[in-house]
Amino acid sequence: MDGEQTIFPEVSYPYGSKDEGVPVLRVLSGGLNGREYPLIKELCVIGRDPDADIVVDVAEVSRRHATITKMVGQYLLTDTGSRNGVYVHNTRLERSVLKHGDLFQIGPTVFQFIWHNRPVAA
Repeated sequence: MDGEQTIFPEVSYPYGSKDEGVPVLRVLSGGLNGREYPLIKELCVIGRDPDADIVVDVAEVSRRHATITKMVGQYLLTDTGSRNGVYVHNTRLERSVLKHGDLFQIGPTVFQFIWHNRPVAA
């Protein structure tokens, strides 16, 4: 037992380094054009529901159209069974791991995922 040391992990940042920065969704078109939404929660709901984190109030958008989930240093965009789908770079996908610069569309709204994270050197 001599020389042993208890290591306490940095529990306030369980999904990566605090230096990675907070990703932002930038709206490029649609009624929310020009707005930016920092992804500070572990789950972000996008949809027509007034209680959604990002409200896109148009008929083509489902009440809970899509989610973005923070998972182990990545952000997963998931279509939650919407009628009109989620398009990532003009391709309809059920889910996609977002990378810096990715474009995705929900109804008439185009979002850009901005994340200036710095990968750890191997």
